[in-house]
Amino acid sequence: MSSSPDPSARPRVYTRAEQRHALTASFLGWTLDAFDFFILVFMMDRVAAEFHVTKTAIVATLTATLALRPVGALIFGMLADRYGRRRPLMANVIYFSLVEFGCAFAPNYTVFLVLRSLYGIGMGGEWGVGASLAMEIAPRRWRGVLSGILQSGYSIGYLLAALCARLVLPAWGWRPMFWLGGVPALLALYIRMRVPESEAWQQNRAASVVAILRTVVGHARSFVYLVVLMTLMMFLSHGTQDLYPDFLKTVLLAAVPEPGPWVQARIIHSKDDTRVFQRPTPRLGETEQTAKRFLAENQRFTEHTFSASLPPLTSRFFLIQAELKDAHGVDVKLKIDGAPSDAGLVVTVPAAGKATKVEARRLSAEGTVLPGIGRDYRAVWFAVFNADAGRETQFQLGLTLRKDVRGMKK
Repeated sequence: MSSSPDPSARPRVYTRAEQRHALTASFLGWTLDAFDFFILVFMMDRVAAEFHVTKTAIVATLTATLALRPVGALIFGMLADRYGRRRPLMANVIYFSLVEFGCAFAPNYTVFLVLRSLYGIGMGGEWGVGASLAMEIAPRRWRGVLSGILQSGYSIGYLLAALCARLVLPAWGWRPMFWLGGVPALLALYIRMRVPESEAWQQNRAASVVAILRTVVGHARSFVYLVVLMTLMMFLSHGTQDLYPDFLKTVLLAAVPEPGPWVQARIIHSKDDTRVFQRPTPRLGETEQTAKRFLAENQRFTEHTFSASLPPLTSRFFLIQAELKDAHGVDVKLKIDGAPSDAGLVVTVPAAGKATKVEARRLSAEGTVLPGIGRDYRAVWFAVFNADAGRETQFQLGLTLRKDVRGMKK
């Protein structure tokens, strides 16, 4: 893709400091590029509320960003082959930082969509230029390891965005998050002062844009293969990671509306009495609870029933604590929408001094027998869950305490 190199020219030997600066600049550029992209995925609901649009519309801005990444890769890639690695990389970093900064001042959704689209051009141009600069300066024997380290900057950028969403977003709102996106522009100064130009490019620089395109055509099969490969990889990554924070937020708002104990009801069973504590609503974090104390055996050793609704993709938790040394039993029956179900887990916690470990297993639709409460287990946890993402279910959990350990037939 270039004019013929001078065979008499001796290749430049980079110092370790120069190699370190080149790798650092490329790593930071990729990290901050990812940071600028992912800050939006943590605050789509806030931006949607600000512009009076649906979250679907904000997701469309992510699509626009990704759709224009190939355009940025083409533009900045050709600039890097024609004019060197350093200057296009500096221009790229300044470009996407300024556009990101401008997103903070978007007055409406249309302007925001345009800015996010323009940002995609800068996002697409950073990786190819930065990686080329770093790998052409890095020692040959370390290029495999260093390329992996360089790629990890993307996940670190995601992590930084998550930290800012935790620390900055609640205190200052979503617009200052984009102000932080302008900080990477300072990286251009570091590149200009510390990072040398690639010797490989200087020896093999392209004579013209036409020469670049001819080289691409000459490697058409490899080019198409790599484009298809990266397209499929992007399906795997952006197809999940971009919406995952909002998915967790939406699901947890249904499952855990407020912070608090993860127990809807608990039974404290001792030698002399049985106490049942239950929260009046299934809302986790509920501070109020009802309490009942049973002394008569016909009240204690009977079925204690708990019923509630389960929104999609949520769970409810129940606990039996044993304050006795004798072995009592528990029979467990679960019904979902009136039918016997196994949509639950039981976790047994061994008593002090027992060599057994904490164990978890699925409930049986026919009923589950747990002998040895008190003697073998000091606590038993029950979890009931609704794995249906499309509808709410009604559950009924029956816990029958028995003085003996035989229980129902298995």
